[in-house]
Amino acid sequence: MDSDGLPGRKPPPPVPKFASFRPKTTSAVQGEANRVVDELVSAGDRGSSSNGKSSSFKKGRSPHVEVNTHRSRPRTRLSKTTKRSADTSVPAQPLQEEISGKKDSSNIYFFDEVGDPQNLKYGSPNRGAFPPYFRAGAGGIIGLARHRKIDRLASDHRAVVLSKNPHASSTNHGKLAFDKVNRKQVRKLQKRLNGNGNEGIDPTADYVAVTGPKKRKMKYSATSDSSSSSTRDGNNHYRLKERTTEPVDREFDEDLSYCTGTSASDSEGGPSSTFADKVQQRRVELSTKIDSDPTCCDAWLALIDYQDTILVLDRTSNRPKITKAETQSIAEVKISIYEKAIAMVESLADKEHLILGMMDEGKNLWESKKLASKWRALIQRYPSSVILWVKYLDFKQSDFSSFRYEEVRTVYLDCLKTLREVRMRPGMSIADCDTIYTIQLYVILRMTVLMREAGFSEHAVASWQATLEYLFFKPVEFQQQMYQSGGALESHTMSAFEEFWESELPRIGEDRAEGWSAYMPQNERPSEPKEDAENMFTDCGRVFEAWVQSERQKSLQSRIPARTSDKIEENDPYRVVLFSDLRDMLVDPPSHSGQELVMIALLAFCHLPPYLTEFGDDRSRTWWHDSFLRNENLYYPHIFLSQWKSELRTTETETSALNDHQCNQIRHPFAGNPFRFCTPDYQLSSSSLFAANETWFAAFDSWKDECFEDRGPVEVQWVRQTLKALVHLGVGGESLAEYYLALELRFSPSTVRKLAKSLIKNRPSSMRLYNSYALIEYHLGNDKSAENVIVTTINMSKTLDEQVQRESILLWSSWMWALLNAGRTALALERLLMFTNHTLNTNKSKDENSLSQNLITPESSILLRTQNALIAARDQAISLAFPSHAAIAVECLILLRYLADRRSLPAARSVFTSNVDMFSSRFSHLSISQEHIHQSFARLLHYHATHAAYFSPSIIRSSLAESIALFPHNTIFLSLYTWVEARFRIDDRVRSIMRDVVLISDRGKEGKYQESVMSHFFAVHTEINRSITLGSNVHTVRGTFERGVGSTCGAHSAGFWKLYFLFELSSNELEKAKSVFYRGMKACPWAKELYMMAFEYLRTVMGETELRGLYELMVEKELRIHLELEEIFDKRDQK
Repeated sequence: MDSDGLPGRKPPPPVPKFASFRPKTTSAVQGEANRVVDELVSAGDRGSSSNGKSSSFKKGRSPHVEVNTHRSRPRTRLSKTTKRSADTSVPAQPLQEEISGKKDSSNIYFFDEVGDPQNLKYGSPNRGAFPPYFRAGAGGIIGLARHRKIDRLASDHRAVVLSKNPHASSTNHGKLAFDKVNRKQVRKLQKRLNGNGNEGIDPTADYVAVTGPKKRKMKYSATSDSSSSSTRDGNNHYRLKERTTEPVDREFDEDLSYCTGTSASDSEGGPSSTFADKVQQRRVELSTKIDSDPTCCDAWLALIDYQDTILVLDRTSNRPKITKAETQSIAEVKISIYEKAIAMVESLADKEHLILGMMDEGKNLWESKKLASKWRALIQRYPSSVILWVKYLDFKQSDFSSFRYEEVRTVYLDCLKTLREVRMRPGMSIADCDTIYTIQLYVILRMTVLMREAGFSEHAVASWQATLEYLFFKPVEFQQQMYQSGGALESHTMSAFEEFWESELPRIGEDRAEGWSAYMPQNERPSEPKEDAENMFTDCGRVFEAWVQSERQKSLQSRIPARTSDKIEENDPYRVVLFSDLRDMLVDPPSHSGQELVMIALLAFCHLPPYLTEFGDDRSRTWWHDSFLRNENLYYPHIFLSQWKSELRTTETETSALNDHQCNQIRHPFAGNPFRFCTPDYQLSSSSLFAANETWFAAFDSWKDECFEDRGPVEVQWVRQTLKALVHLGVGGESLAEYYLALELRFSPSTVRKLAKSLIKNRPSSMRLYNSYALIEYHLGNDKSAENVIVTTINMSKTLDEQVQRESILLWSSWMWALLNAGRTALALERLLMFTNHTLNTNKSKDENSLSQNLITPESSILLRTQNALIAARDQAISLAFPSHAAIAVECLILLRYLADRRSLPAARSVFTSNVDMFSSRFSHLSISQEHIHQSFARLLHYHATHAAYFSPSIIRSSLAESIALFPHNTIFLSLYTWVEARFRIDDRVRSIMRDVVLISDRGKEGKYQESVMSHFFAVHTEINRSITLGSNVHTVRGTFERGVGSTCGAHSAGFWKLYFLFELSSNELEKAKSVFYRGMKACPWAKELYMMAFEYLRTVMGETELRGLYELMVEKELRIHLELEEIFDKRDQK
């Protein structure tokens, strides 16, 4: 036995006699004990705060702790830091003083009077900023009743929730001793049913057994259950097989079975078994439907969409976001189903729909190279599919890794070649050719916009010059061949046009241009040679600062193609556009209706809103929503982009120096002028074309800002002269003539009267042109002259045919609104009651002061006669298929009821509702005429809100909400709704309607409308102009931008990316602005303007080396660079 009395134990080795092994002093031992206790306390606090367990020091236990420093050792392992600190010579405090809390705690507790600004960003305080703690008192709070406890299940690190039930205890919810067992996904058991669905009842027997037969225990394996389940279901589809998780060698009663569904659904904490059963049942139904009809595309799509529901059921966690691995997993499953469906369906339209869905899922799974190879294989397999060609163009243009300008341009030309071949197939009807021609024009429009945004403006403008000259100025001897041979271009026609183009005579839009029809080879008069401004760019210390200014100036000079006789730089081969560059872009329309579509495409290229046609055209609105085309913000001068952020940057010091009205304008900018949104989207009408300042939405205000000082994407003079030539030729009819007069009113108000008279002289019976002339006079302040024009024209129309009389309703609408804007409501009612008079005589009207005191009541016979006459005009226009005239008649009916009922908005709304219901039954639910009626009623709502002494805001709000639900992208309704809410300082409704109605995704194959990038522009506009006091800050604005660039329509919108970049720049976040720049450049690799922003704004952040790499990237992407820097770089490298 050893010294301790234990047998077999070896004696301890001798202790070396070193100074470091001397016994510790009492104070050192006591200090180490204190540190051990501190370690125990901190460890207990961490355990209680993180895991919800009790602390090491329970409630009611004495704070006195006895520590035996000689025999006992701490049960908690000391950290390395604690071991090292044990050797330090810090004087230890007594243990009892440390534990009893007598230590000075002035440095532990403090009161924060400033607050952390990061709390606004992250939504909660930083948990690492305060020491760990645990709550005592079983959830009770000092000062509250004893039954008010902290609900630990509903509380989190952001907020503390109190239970309201006096008998409730937070410890009974998820904090019990069996809580861990409940979270282990316990499987549920259910009574096993036989084949007839009865619980062990034999239908052939004459008795019901009270107890079942004697059972014996058996071994159960997952393999046997899987095979039997598959046999019972009769379906071997791999997605329909039950995934059994029962443990092997598990014994249980054979009359019981596990509940159907996944393990997550069978758990106590997961979804209910009923939901799992429904998922399984729906899964079987879809598979059975596909087996019965494999060619049904809708069944395949339903099964594919149902995979998302299965993913939710299969998830074993409650994370709100889906991980990347889960996204790729479900994409792989969907792609496999897509491939099977494409092989089964027979219709080309169904195959196209499935292919597009498969390629969308492929973005989440495949790399760029594989995605490009898949697209090429699909185009080779379906070369005549128009939809696949358009989506392939979207991919090629937006794929950063493979983008090269010439390569993408070749793809566009190949698409036009394929479409031309499809049109020339035998048996193609006129309707089919019109459809193909629409796609051809869209491809040409997309291609020319790509050219311009990549820097090749001359080529883009020359393409439209050639298209317009070839279609509208074709000589008489070639016009008869225009609609023949399915749009094929005759060789002799092309030869004649090539001769005209190479003669370099003035072309459409240029000075002294007469057109191809007036071309005579023997009388050639070439245009005078022009000379570009001298290049002042020189090599200096700051090469990129000087280069970016000179490059922009050269780009403005190169918007119109040059001639070979012009004095231009010899090393710039792109300034002169040859006919060989344009031959493949010349396409003949299959019918006369195609000419109207050409005008709509031309206006879209110039960033002008589409002009109003009699029957409307949904194609123009579709192009107007295209994110590859709506990039006018890319060219806005930065002084106009500042209005997006002016209200957000106003400080409290600046606000204190303003009066109440100015402060209200800063807090609620929409309360003053709701008409200034920079990216409008609505149906044009005469009221918006000739709107006076701050009275209604003006059609050309945003375009005038874009072309400020003629620095827009196209020359203003070229656009005006092009429209002038087409209007005098008769293209577009009276609608384009009205459009042209309204544009001239904005840019040349001194000469527009003369121009209007000349157009009326050529069309003396045009009511639309007379109405335009009257609106011009009203806009210029000549109310008396305008009224004389209206009265004379109405009297003249009564002697002309019925068509002219029907069009005179335009004059009545303009007349009424002019009087209302002037505040002459009584006179407006009197004039409107003259609608049934054979001859108007305004000289015999009563005094306006007496009219205001003797308003006509609704029971008046003249009122009923006027109402019946307007209803008859409406019905006649509908029967003759003139919906725009019928919409104007409805507008007059609404105004009549509003004025006759002493400006009663409910009465006017009843007339509006009844007529909208009638239009919905007669026309398309979302017809253009119905949108016009909603816009006219919205104008009345704005008039009532600004002129009535008191009104009910709920009526205006609900009416605008109904219009937004039908037309969610119409900025008239959105702006007025925001304006109304800003007046009453309730902005949460604006966010709600933007989130729940406007910012929605594509509604699928049969969707009512699609997502538009204009909605994201408006969401950013409202968020920026919402003040800080109403919950807006840089983080909410940044989140709105992120939702926009993360959407399908905003991901490749160059204008939206530029606005995002400028916002970060205005917030002095240069690093974030740099990050947004690179993201935008990757999403829009063709947009030269995005590259130029780095050279202009990020020189201090990026440095010369990084900027040089960016310049070389522009060269690699084959973007247009006027002033090359390779020689300067070579000289610097040699030094």
